[in-house]
Amino acid sequence: MATLSIPPNPRVPKESVGIANLPAGPKSSHPFIVVSWGMALSKKATSAEMAKRALVGNITMARNSPWADKDVLALDNPDLVTTRDFAAKNGYPYDRPYISAVGEARDRIGEIIIESINFKGTSSTLQATANKMADKVNELLEDTGEYGVE
Repeated sequence: MATLSIPPNPRVPKESVGIANLPAGPKSSHPFIVVSWGMALSKKATSAEMAKRALVGNITMARNSPWADKDVLALDNPDLVTTRDFAAKNGYPYDRPYISAVGEARDRIGEIIIESINFKGTSSTLQATANKMADKVNELLEDTGEYGVE
């Protein structure tokens, strides 16, 4: 098994790295807490001990226990802990709008991607296609009652 550790002489000392919340916008500050929709890992990789080792290495972890471990927090970047606490209290647990018509939305968004690829980003109708498909995705959200739902 590989060992997770901080190199003894990193190029940039961790004391020189800052982590901060993004400034609040017009609707306050609500960061996204990106979640995986499908993940399978060995329980050894997600064990409490592995989570502690990762967190000390400034790798954020979903497991709550290392964030409350005083020994880990004494070694961790305090800015990382502060921003995680803020995100946990104020963040959204998703990174895109919820939509139940996922397949249809992907097909519509895919048309933009295909046009961009086919014309190597030089299509004269790319912006119009993007606007049209955005409207069609919004229609899906409206039809399902999910438009504007947070």
